[in-house]
Amino acid sequence: MSNISQQMDSTPKPRVAVLYQGLDPPIINGIQKPKKPGGYLDSGADIAYTLSQSPDIEVVCPSNDLKPEDQAGWSFPDTEDGIMEAIEKGANHLWANTILFAAHPLQTSARIAEHQDRIRVLCQGPLIVERYDDKEFVNDLLRSIGGFTMPRSWTMNESPNVEQDIQKLGLPFPVVAKPIRGRGSHGVCVCHDSQELADHARSLFKESPAIM
Repeated sequence: MSNISQQMDSTPKPRVAVLYQGLDPPIINGIQKPKKPGGYLDSGADIAYTLSQSPDIEVVCPSNDLKPEDQAGWSFPDTEDGIMEAIEKGANHLWANTILFAAHPLQTSARIAEHQDRIRVLCQGPLIVERYDDKEFVNDLLRSIGGFTMPRSWTMNESPNVEQDIQKLGLPFPVVAKPIRGRGSHGVCVCHDSQELADHARSLFKESPAIM
């Protein structure tokens, strides 16, 4: 029993660095997911602070002057340089509190890959995220599989004739309109008639050429 206790005591603590969104999401199939203002610095600070209260975890931060009431300094940007800084400061776990995609440095960086044998990443796989972040793709996939209760859905593409396109769809108002690659509740709106939908669609088309 004493040997087990000694082994547990000698096991190094996880050294966790939290990543926030420092990169702009890429354009995928003509659609760009909007970047969150602040890039999740707020929730990144919450995660890092909460982890720092655990005696079993060491939190690695870019700043030594940390204040619980200030979100700055608790997390690293998810750029290649930001991630490398976290690793060079001794992090062996990276908490990716950010938007991931196939070309993200966590997936593609050769510099980061040099440390893959000693680094663990807490996140969903970037390749999976990019594919299933597309609401139209996921809706079509679930419908093709069958067995799911799915709401009806329609896709609208950017057009100078928004009102006419809406009339052709024959929608049963009210409907919920949202970006195909959205972020949380960003851009989600209940539209009670065709005029509300037309106005909201125009605002969404400023960010994305297709909406649902």
